[in-house]
Parts: sequence; C-alpha cells; structure tokens
Amino acid sequence: MNNKLIQNYINKKHYYENLTHTIRSLLKILLEEAKINYQKIESRTKKVSSLENKINLKLLSNKQYKNLDEITDLSGIRIIVFFKDDIFKVINLIEKEFKIYKEKSLDTHLNINKSPKEFGYQSLHRIVTINKSRSNLKEYKKFKNTKCEIQIRTVLQHAWAEIEHDIGYKSEIKESDQDRIELTRLLSQNAALLEIADDAFVKSKNLYKNIIDQYKNKIKNNNFNLPFNIDSMREFLEYHPTIQSNTSHDLNSKNIQASAVLKKAKNKKISNFKKFNLNQNNNKTELSKKIK
Repeated sequence: MNNKLIQNYINKKHYYENLTHTIRSLLKILLEEAKINYQKIESRTKKVSSLENKINLKLLSNKQYKNLDEITDLSGIRIIVFFKDDIFKVINLIEKEFKIYKEKSLDTHLNINKSPKEFGYQSLHRIVTINKSRSNLKEYKKFKNTKCEIQIRTVLQHAWAEIEHDIGYKSEIKESDQDRIELTRLLSQNAALLEIADDAFVKSKNLYKNIIDQYKNKIKNNNFNLPFNIDSMREFLEYHPTIQSNTSHDLNSKNIQASAVLKKAKNKKISNFKKFNLNQNNNKTELSKKIK
C-alpha cells in the first residue's frame, strides 16, 4: 500500500506543483486587492522523501494513509506578515475566498490559550480547496477538491520556527533529562521575548496610525498646529485643499516630495504655510510658497 501511495504521488507530483503555483498566485492577487501588507509568500510541494517519512511516522502509531487525499500538506503555502493583527485579516480573506476544512485546520495559538504559561511555536493553518464558484473557471477546474495547506505567521513567529527547526528541538522530554530541561527553558525564554516584541510592534503600529490620523484631521480642518516632520508634511501635501498637485499619490512619491519641502524650508512650521503650490517639471520638484 505504501509503495503504491508513493508511486501514485510521483506520477501526480507535477499536478501538485501546478496546484501550489496556482494557489500562491491567487493568494498574491487577493492579498494585494485587499491591501493587506505582507513580508513574503513562500510555497513548496512536498518532496517524495518527505512523504516517505510522513508515511513511516504514521506507521509507528499503527495507522496508515489509504490515499493521497488524506494527506493535506502535499501542497503548502506560507504567508508571512509583519504584524499579529494582520494574521486575522489574512484568515478572514482565506475563509471568504476558499473552501475550508476546519476539522483538519490548526490554530496553534489555541494551545497557548489552554496552557498560558507555555511559549513556543505559533502559526495558524488552514486546509483549503478552491471554492465552488472559482472551481467552475477553466484555470481552476482541474484542482477542484484537492487540498492545500496555508500557514500564516508573523516575521518573528517565522524566525522562531526556523531557529527551532534548525536546532532540531523536540518538545517531548523526560524529567530526568536535565540537559533537555535546560534547553526547553532557554527556548521558552526566547519565545516569550519574541511574543512580547510581536505585541509591541502592533502597539507601535497603532500609535503611529493614531498620530497620522491626527495630522490628517487637523490639516483637513485648516489646523496647522503640528510639528514639522516628514509625516506631517506628507499629510499636508496630500490633504491641504490649496495644494495644486498632479503628482502621484503613491506613498514613496509623497515621502520624496515631503523630504524636498523639509530640505528647502528648514526651521519652519506647518502653520507657516499659508499657501502652497507643488508642480513637477522634467521630473524635478519645484516648490513655491508664501510664508506668513
């Protein structure tokens, strides 16, 4: 049975590679359309040797896979985001756009809820297939009902998982194994620090967003009692009604424009700008302003 299963996978490996590529491309489009920022998307199709190991581990527990459909991670995608709160944005998007097998999906953060004193690997997994409406389309039809595993984690969670994997750490230890107990303790300390940092980054992002929102609201209401920095000037360029600008609304472009203003208007304040015109000629930013 096992040899037959492996041979079946070898025969269909190209199919699973195409599935992996298709799901990855679709996720990239969906994430960009939803304006969800992410660090990267990784993908892999399981190696034959990895499948053999998985089957053998199953046999150690006196169980076996009957067919390839029971193995849900032959195709795998990993989405790495910057902030913890973005994980749930991705989860909501996936649950909207794919058919989810909840009984086979895994939320490792739930283990922490059950054992709050433990620190370690965190990641959210969803086992998915192409949903019904999309499976009617030609490019997706052949993948109907074929499962793919999607993992979502933060940059720091990913760093921890890679380090843990590189060390070859396994959580099962005996009380008499003092060396492993000490290793477990040190790894838990590191995991706790990374979890604290993950939470702190979310708080930092939210604080920064609040500052930008305050700048934006004040400028829209002609209140220029603001500090003079690249963020306040960028919002001024974006939202002040007297500005005449045909330039891009891209964030990087606005940052460049704001930097140009800061350079030409040293020691000024936002409140000093009574009228401001911005024009671009030959890709050079020209500034004209009347100071109070």
